[in-house]
Amino acid sequence: MVALISVSGPGTITIAANGTISYNNAYPVTGPLGGVLPNPLNQLSISFPLDEGVGISTAAYPTKQVTHIGALIGAFVPASIANQAGFQPVDGTKNLVQIGIEPSTLFFVGTRHSITVSSAGTLYVGINDNNVSDNSGSFTVGAASP
Repeated sequence: MVALISVSGPGTITIAANGTISYNNAYPVTGPLGGVLPNPLNQLSISFPLDEGVGISTAAYPTKQVTHIGALIGAFVPASIANQAGFQPVDGTKNLVQIGIEPSTLFFVGTRHSITVSSAGTLYVGINDNNVSDNSGSFTVGAASP
């Protein structure tokens, strides 16, 4: 994930996005709203960031249609966490970093989303994909806060 905007205190952040990406060179192009995971991939034991945030994987729910693949997602990280030594804006539950982003803090952004925050911190955005190394294209993302 990448930092989009830092705020100094309580308020509402409004995010807007457009553009297209391919979340895998073999699958169709999608916009910030994302797409649907094609079968038979839906039957594999894989999970995506938004689904991990609520504890769902395709293995546990093989009939569930996985949506918002390749969508723009966000996470607001309070300054008390983001400013700690060792913080990196990646999944903090996979033992990849000392301090990271908890999947439960992720939210769907799509083309437009507003979030109310109660403290200083940084809004990070990224792609709802479990392997961003094969992505191509780009989203143009902007944010405004009071």
